[in-house]
Amino acid sequence: MQKSEQLAFQSNGGSFTFMRLAGEYVAKFCHQHYTDKNIAILCGQGNNGGDGYVAAKWLQQNNHHVDIYQHAPPHHDKTDAYRAYQESLEANITIYPLDNALQLTKDTIIIDALFGIGLNRDLPDNIAHLANILKDHHIVAIDIASGVNADNGHIMKNAFRANHTISFWQAKYGHILLPGAAYRGQLHLCDLPINSNCDQYPILINDNNHPQIPIPTAFDHKYKRGMAAIIAGGTKQVSAIGTAMPGASRLAARACQRAGAGYVSIFCPWDSFSLYQGLDSIVVKKFKDKYSLLELCDDKHLTAITIGPGQGLHVSLRDNVISLLEHQKPIVIDGDGLSVFEHKPELLKSHNNADKTILTPHDGEFARIFPNIYHDPCYNKFDKTIIAAKQTQATIIYKGFDTIIASADGRVAALQDNTPWLATAGSGDVLSGICCGFLAQGMDSFNAAVLACYCHVKSATCFGVSLIAEDIINALPKTINQIMQKSVNCGY
Repeated sequence: MQKSEQLAFQSNGGSFTFMRLAGEYVAKFCHQHYTDKNIAILCGQGNNGGDGYVAAKWLQQNNHHVDIYQHAPPHHDKTDAYRAYQESLEANITIYPLDNALQLTKDTIIIDALFGIGLNRDLPDNIAHLANILKDHHIVAIDIASGVNADNGHIMKNAFRANHTISFWQAKYGHILLPGAAYRGQLHLCDLPINSNCDQYPILINDNNHPQIPIPTAFDHKYKRGMAAIIAGGTKQVSAIGTAMPGASRLAARACQRAGAGYVSIFCPWDSFSLYQGLDSIVVKKFKDKYSLLELCDDKHLTAITIGPGQGLHVSLRDNVISLLEHQKPIVIDGDGLSVFEHKPELLKSHNNADKTILTPHDGEFARIFPNIYHDPCYNKFDKTIIAAKQTQATIIYKGFDTIIASADGRVAALQDNTPWLATAGSGDVLSGICCGFLAQGMDSFNAAVLACYCHVKSATCFGVSLIAEDIINALPKTINQIMQKSVNCGY
């Protein structure tokens, strides 16, 4: 990533111009948010330190008390960082040795300009110790918190815990992937005027960049808004490994409705029909075997299917999934529908259906299905998701706090923000239902998956603490309404 940015800077008029823009952007952010605070800037030897020197000069010129704590002077006198360092000396800004920062009080705002995205080794012992001492201080990181590997999110011995991270041009992998994502605080992106076709960066999904919500027209009826089916488990579908959980299918069906599908059914085995009665607007239909299930799926109005949530790891589930993939209707495969393909990812390959198939593994399911990809130390989570998507010719939602979405054609997206409150039983079933609702309305698999993940997180964030899965569904109408109102200005 560092090489990509250096090439982009060189092709856009020289890097010092961008160093000045970056440093002044950081300074203006601190000027706006910390008007009456003393500011300490920790500067390294490279370009990240150069950004810090630029920020220091601007802040002093705008009446802030600012001190620099220097790891070491820039490497030599022909670098941009050295030029910025000289300008800070000419401005008579006080520069202390970095170890003096151990004495900083908690009412001082700290700008971390030590290493940035170029660090690929463990922090030096004294800086790792400093990061630990300052862990409860208010820190603004430039580009990425020092100690976080920008390419994979790994922590290199220790890292500074930022309250805010100000980065430039594009989000880096280390901003998004755990454990690095837990060290960044709130991410702010400064859109530097760089022209580049670099494809190393993911599509970052946020309030200003997401797919459009499908909106019904005056000419639509329930079938035009999409008919979806959630395939449920039965009471006799029990093995030594797992048993059916009907609540999962009910959650997926409700979420599918709230995502906008006009007609939602649950298809269940004959022996479990009573488990799904009383769902009012959700139509429950019975099947006896794979063939009667496929007959139900032949309905000309049916536009999307979800299979897997809470079904139990029974013998017939894998056959049903394979048959439905061959059926070539849009499909979401989740939970047990994935786990029955342990070590058999080749059987999950969609049949000329890449833009209509979504797989939603969490970490454990991904490891079971794709063990060779999962355990390869050369791959980060982005790499793993992209490779799995190409291997299965499907869109993959690799779930977690650092959810990654990848399509079979190589597109990859990530959410700018997430919430740990989604770590609750049933939240994945809700996500699969939202995906199905968007597929049913005619969205392709990648955009349906991206929009579903965005709505899922936004609804959970809106509800806040003590979230349970049902709360996500209840918050969806408000979330979708907010998204629709802002869609005119969305840049996706």
